[in-house]
Amino acid sequence: MNKSKALLAVVIAIMLGGCGQMGSSPEEEPEKTPAEMDPADLPQIDAFQSEHSREMMVSTEPVADGYYLMRSKIGAFTIWFPEEAVFMENASGVDGDHYENFYITMEEMLKNLNAS
Repeated sequence: MNKSKALLAVVIAIMLGGCGQMGSSPEEEPEKTPAEMDPADLPQIDAFQSEHSREMMVSTEPVADGYYLMRSKIGAFTIWFPEEAVFMENASGVDGDHYENFYITMEEMLKNLNAS
């Protein structure tokens, strides 16, 4: 009787140990955020090339044609950042956990305004 209980305990331990290992693979490397990546490997747009805005970019995959997802530094909101936009680091900032502002400009739009 004791042998059967011991055998049952061993079988249950093996099953639980095996189930705990399911879904975890040592080969899988966690996906890096744009802030952790080499700028040369990122899209060649201002949001990824500027060190100030790169930390707010969520992914290198566009959410729509010409737009990338950007999360605010305090995590209060996300926006679709246009790939032709330029992040203005000198006009952006965070004040505590409840207030954040940042400005972007569209170079093409400025060129068109200056040309008129």
